[in-house]
Amino acid sequence: MKVKKIVKFIFFIILIFVITLVQFSFIPALAPLPAAANLFLVVAIFILFFFDLRLATAAVILGGFFWDILSFNFFGFYLFSLVLTLLAAYWIMRAWLTNRSFYAWLILMTIMTIIYSLIASLLLYFFIYSGQTFFLMNGNFWQQLFYQLVDNFILALFLGLLAAAVTKRLRPFFLEKS
Repeated sequence: MKVKKIVKFIFFIILIFVITLVQFSFIPALAPLPAAANLFLVVAIFILFFFDLRLATAAVILGGFFWDILSFNFFGFYLFSLVLTLLAAYWIMRAWLTNRSFYAWLILMTIMTIIYSLIASLLLYFFIYSGQTFFLMNGNFWQQLFYQLVDNFILALFLGLLAAAVTKRLRPFFLEKS
């Protein structure tokens, strides 16, 4: 029994590392529009939405740590921004999105993309770009946010449909006709 838990734990760590590696190395190399996708954010919110906070927190801490090791930003940037985004997602799920429908999943993903972009941009502004124009006044921020919203929405749509097709456990997240 313990061997099965250890194997699941090791698989989880490897999966999070691979997702982080794909996010850091493969996605930015794509054409401009898909390069804005945040695969790790979509997967972390997916874990929170369909599983639980503990597993999502473990994923965010591991992924944020791996991403911080690989990135050129200050250490803790991704860890901090992902944890804050996860906490905001958990609060929104508990307060407003109480049903677990496919539409609630897409709405949550859209809101979390905006919140993550705001948190990440605030951190970068205060710690790196403080002498420049505030990021909300920069047209490039809004363009990147739009691209990221579109890309993350498509990823969330694909991941939700894939999860519904693969397992019966997640099937009830679609609204059913009565």
